[in-house]
Amino acid sequence: MIFFKKMDKYQQFCLDEAKYHLDRSKEILTEGLQDPKKYYDEMQDFYAKLAKLFPFMIMLEHIGSHTPDSETGESLSRTQSSSQLDSDSFVPVTPPGHWAS
Repeated sequence: MIFFKKMDKYQQFCLDEAKYHLDRSKEILTEGLQDPKKYYDEMQDFYAKLAKLFPFMIMLEHIGSHTPDSETGESLSRTQSSSQLDSDSFVPVTPPGHWAS
């Protein structure tokens, strides 16, 4: 008789990850070794494209973390005065060139 211990989501995640990597390594050892140059070229192309996309993924993550939710944004826009709404520029406290002494 076999008893299965109920796994929590973290244990299940670890097993799923291990299964994915075992399946991937089996694929590489079978299909990749049939034409190793082709596999190498495909992976180089994939990682080159991924490297080009990486800065955009970071930018999107940064923008997403600084975007106010719609409820907060609406309440802030209702509380701004007309002088705040009219000014789009930021005036620095220290005049330019002051710290270049």
